[in-house]
Amino acid sequence: MATKYLDYQGLQKYNQKVKDTFVEEEDLKINQIKRNGLTVQPVNKSVDISVPIRTSELTNDSNFVTDEEVNQKIAGLKSMTIKVVDFLPSTGENDVMYLVPNGESGNNVKDEYLYVDGKFEKVGDTSTATEVESISDDEIDALFN
Repeated sequence: MATKYLDYQGLQKYNQKVKDTFVEEEDLKINQIKRNGLTVQPVNKSVDISVPIRTSELTNDSNFVTDEEVNQKIAGLKSMTIKVVDFLPSTGENDVMYLVPNGESGNNVKDEYLYVDGKFEKVGDTSTATEVESISDDEIDALFN
């Protein structure tokens, strides 16, 4: 089955369907303003809600890391080496990517392997192709029925 995508015309039709289905002019008027669940009353026809604009004004309750911590982690990274071999050895080494001929010609003629938990794992494969097809107007209409 082909992978479908929404082209520009389809997006315009979808957008109009959403507006026609869900949006009315009355829905665009604000009836009440709340901050964290509490109603904020206007003062002189104005509502001023203070919102932090710097991370230093926030509490780091999710333990986000600082630039310094990121730099320390980067400095501690191991580097990976690459070994081109005719066949995989019986055991491998950590932090080594093994490139093994796959019998193809042209580009992508070697498969990549890492030695993980006592066995070789193939890293990736780029041989699959995906067929792409535009979503029709009828399919967009069906989403709203």
